[in-house]
Amino acid sequence: MRNPLNRRLPRELAKDWAKYAAIFILMVLLISICSGMRVSNESLKQAYHESFDKYTLEDGHLTLDKPLPDEMRSVFEEKGAMKLYDNFYFDEETPDGQVVRVYSQEDEINTPCLLSGELPANDGEIAIDRVFAKNNDISVGDSITLKGRELLITGFVALPDYSTLFERNTDSMFDSVNFSVAVMTKSGFDALGSRNMEYNYAWLYNEAPADDIEAAERSDKFLDVVKDELTDYDEAIVKAQIDELTDRLEKAGEEYGEIYKRNFEDKVSEITDNAEKGGREYAELYQKSIEAKLTEVSEKAQAGAAEYAQIMMTTGAKPSRSDLSVDVDDYTFSLIESTVNAMLTGGEAEAPSQQELIEHYLDQVKKPERSELSIDVDDFTFSIIERSVDAAIRGGEYSGPTEEEFRDAYLDTVEKPRREELSVQLDDFLFGIVEDAADAELNGRDFEMPADEEFENEIDKTGIISVDNYIPRYLNQAITFSIEDIGGDEAGTMVMCYMMIALIAFIFAVTISNTITAEAGVIGTLRASGYTKGELIRHYMVLPLVVTLFAAVVGNALGYTVMKEFCVNLYRSSYSLTDYITVWDASAFILSTVIPIVMMLIINFLVLISRLKLSPLKFLRHDLRKNRSKKAMRLNTKIPFRTRFSLRIFFTNLPGYIVMIIGILFGSVLIAFGDLMPRMLGEYQDIVTRDMISEYQYIVYDCDEAAEVTDPGAEKFAMASYDYTKPGYLTDSITVYGVVDGSKFVDAEIPAGKALVSTGVSVKFGLNSGDSITLDEKYKRDASYKLDIAGVYDYESSLAVFMNIDDFARTFGEEEGYFTGYFSNTELTELPDDDVATVITASDYTKLSTQLMVSMGGMMNLIKWFGALFFIIVVYVLCKQVIERNFQSIAMTKILGFRNGEIGMLYIASTTIAVIVGLLISIPFIDVAMKLIVNGYLYTMMTGYLPLSISPMTYVVMFFTGLGCYIVVAFLQMRKVARVSKSEALKNAE
Repeated sequence: MRNPLNRRLPRELAKDWAKYAAIFILMVLLISICSGMRVSNESLKQAYHESFDKYTLEDGHLTLDKPLPDEMRSVFEEKGAMKLYDNFYFDEETPDGQVVRVYSQEDEINTPCLLSGELPANDGEIAIDRVFAKNNDISVGDSITLKGRELLITGFVALPDYSTLFERNTDSMFDSVNFSVAVMTKSGFDALGSRNMEYNYAWLYNEAPADDIEAAERSDKFLDVVKDELTDYDEAIVKAQIDELTDRLEKAGEEYGEIYKRNFEDKVSEITDNAEKGGREYAELYQKSIEAKLTEVSEKAQAGAAEYAQIMMTTGAKPSRSDLSVDVDDYTFSLIESTVNAMLTGGEAEAPSQQELIEHYLDQVKKPERSELSIDVDDFTFSIIERSVDAAIRGGEYSGPTEEEFRDAYLDTVEKPRREELSVQLDDFLFGIVEDAADAELNGRDFEMPADEEFENEIDKTGIISVDNYIPRYLNQAITFSIEDIGGDEAGTMVMCYMMIALIAFIFAVTISNTITAEAGVIGTLRASGYTKGELIRHYMVLPLVVTLFAAVVGNALGYTVMKEFCVNLYRSSYSLTDYITVWDASAFILSTVIPIVMMLIINFLVLISRLKLSPLKFLRHDLRKNRSKKAMRLNTKIPFRTRFSLRIFFTNLPGYIVMIIGILFGSVLIAFGDLMPRMLGEYQDIVTRDMISEYQYIVYDCDEAAEVTDPGAEKFAMASYDYTKPGYLTDSITVYGVVDGSKFVDAEIPAGKALVSTGVSVKFGLNSGDSITLDEKYKRDASYKLDIAGVYDYESSLAVFMNIDDFARTFGEEEGYFTGYFSNTELTELPDDDVATVITASDYTKLSTQLMVSMGGMMNLIKWFGALFFIIVVYVLCKQVIERNFQSIAMTKILGFRNGEIGMLYIASTTIAVIVGLLISIPFIDVAMKLIVNGYLYTMMTGYLPLSISPMTYVVMFFTGLGCYIVVAFLQMRKVARVSKSEALKNAE
């Protein structure tokens, strides 16, 4: 037998359609948003993972500066257990300065996903990235200019290895406005050509790694293979060139020595000839001087002998040398004595030979001056002449100067060989080596070859293969960034879902309570007529259940269509995602549909059970309170009548207004949350700019090979990223800085062997001085480092740890003197571009926050306006309940002569008080709620750190948004008051 009560359901629905419509709209919004976000996330994640096989996504890529030789390619594939694929590209700029990375259209690896239009079919056609095209208002059929050539854009694509448009993997944020990838036909790619060709080789493992840890281990092994093979290959090329260079230097050295020796010998011959010619002149002059001297001596001897003989004959005694008037030396006086004695005795005196006379008197002979010679000779040649003539006159031998003496005297004057005289082609550097080696040999010195680094420019590097890039898939931001962001957004989605579920439960509790109050007489009559509590409970649960089920159907329909597309487009506006298929997600259905329905059933059941405990008589009397006060609250008679009337209404409906205030608090939190996040990101942009350690952070590829920086404004530092996992939190990446003692850039005293944590680490994880932090090396097993915390460093922009650079090297197993880059407030011109991996500046940090604002802006607006709508619905439903509960009073005041406007103002005034009170209470409540949401939930469910800072403007926006929403509700309630009939005063009269 059909339940007669069911006939009341259509009438009840029609009578209270506004209430059920409001609840229906609220539930539809909740279910559609939660299911749409969840479904979009799961659909995109599934499409992302399926794209690995569907579009043959690489396991990594290796970029070289020249093509890989076939034999080395085979070695790589064999030792790496992989297959290498050509995936060449080049970067070219558009006339507007945007960078387009062009790939040849491939079918074997990283195949493009066509999203609109067609793939290129001719040489002059190109397909570009969809997000780049959207951000630059480019349509299919437009053209783009590369290398001065216009190319027709035939379609938009998404490349699986560029789901996020990172130009360089070291960039801190992607740039989908100024960077794009594109594909052309093979012939079009070759025809366009470029000097910027990058020989990129993508690889696929023969067997896919089980996880990122295994991928890291295999990648490290393959990287070792690449290093070893390329080192051997390059060293062989260099060795061959060095051998050839050595042969050239040896040959050039021999030629140089021969020419130099010949020039030296010519110089010696020239000197010898001059010495011989000058010697003859010198000898003639010297001989004349000797002969003059001997003649002088002979004359003196004859005069002295005559005088000696006369004195002796006169005195009979031998005179002394002083007795002679002729000035003679002892040797001449002895000759005089022997000559005179021989004459007196009749004997014959033995006259000395001419040679004896020459030897005796030669030192007294004036030697010829150099100026007396007709030949212009230098001092060294003149000394040769002097010594050779002197030896000849004395009857001796003079062998001439030694070779060493000749070198000392004339080596600098010998003409050195010119580079053009050598048969070997040498540049200035190599010719200088030959000169220095020959000079050292001639001077008897050891020659030391220049350092190997100085030969760098002599090596022909055209055959040397260098690695420009090496990125395994798990480290490729262009591949992993989007999925990490999509997965991370689920935390915010869950916050919203749980808040909405609580709000739904809250709304149901209020509406059920008001329904029982409004239906008290009916319930009392039905109970008195014999209906059981169970029948009444089932009856009053039908409409909420039907409304909830219908809202679930509509909400899921919207969630899987409109809202899902909205959420997907939020991601697709930032990320170059491939096609996807909508996936039915059981968790989304449970969270957004099943749980609200179950909660509705439970809450309705519990409220009905509680309220139906009263006796039928109490329901008939509309006496639903257990403890009914005997007297109404007395108000001061000095208070104006209208004010007292409004206050009486307020206190009479205080439970309803308390519920309204609670609803206002929830709505205010949603509005504030939606307004707060963009403001926090804006303030975060200021924080990262303020907290920058230096204006420039230069990261070098290799500290051992990088050029030395002498700029006093530069300071070395070490940096690395490690994982930190705290129970209840997601694994976070912590940046560890090693800084020098007395750093100009990190103003803190760091005790030896300890570390400082940033403000972000301290706030997020609750770590302070005296605690310790254990960091794990990414993608490696059993590689953990425990650091003792000495304090907190005021650094809010990221999760970081600071320690001394020497402690850094010891802790993480690096060599002494290890560093990764330089802090500087000015550009470092000493560092060549080839040494620099990346430069981090303020623009990199602001680009990060700007991109986050673009990515999150749509979602935050959705939350904010949903909060405003919820505010309207809650205030409307509860304000409606107040009006309906006071129909008799309103009708009575009309009978007493009050106009609709006056009555409306009386009741709206009391509601206004509740709304104002609720909005004012919301201000401190928001502060507490935001801390609970951010610190207690978001920090545990999201990686990274975003400082919580509530802008005063958030409170202003919340207050006036709520006030505006209430004005809309007040207008609707004024109309409802106007429609109350005076006959209501005669109904339910007790």
